[in-house]
Parts: sequence; C-alpha cells; structure tokens
Amino acid sequence: MGVNISGNASIRTYTDTHFYGRSWGVYIFTYLSLSAVGAPILGWINQNFSPRIAVIYGAVMALMMSLYVLIRFRPGRP
Repeated sequence: MGVNISGNASIRTYTDTHFYGRSWGVYIFTYLSLSAVGAPILGWINQNFSPRIAVIYGAVMALMMSLYVLIRFRPGRP
C-alpha cells in the first residue's frame, strides 16, 4: 500500500501532465516485472537458507536500488 501511495504522489508531483500516462505505464511495468523476477529469488533463498536471510536480502537490495536512484538522478547532475 505504501509503495502505491508514494508512487502516485511522486508521479503527480514530478511529472508534467502530458506524460502522466507514459510515466504510469513505466511505473506499473517495472513494479510488476521486478516483482515477478524477485519473488522466485527470494523464495529460493527462503527455502535453502532461512526466512530471516531472505528478508535481509530483500531489504539490502531495496536499499541498494534506492541509493542508486538517488545518486543517478540527483538534481543538478548533467
């Protein structure tokens, strides 16, 4: 639920009105496709190691991706 709320707020705030449809298409595509890729990986980690390791792995990957986006798309970067 929080992902949907923050995604909606970000798209409404930072996207020009002419690009709402396109930006929503990219957002939904990446959200759904990355869930389909990440779920089997986390399931395998959960089955072979432990649920705790799977949660830690998911949290680390989310943090790494957030840092990448923050650095890559920071304001003032050419």
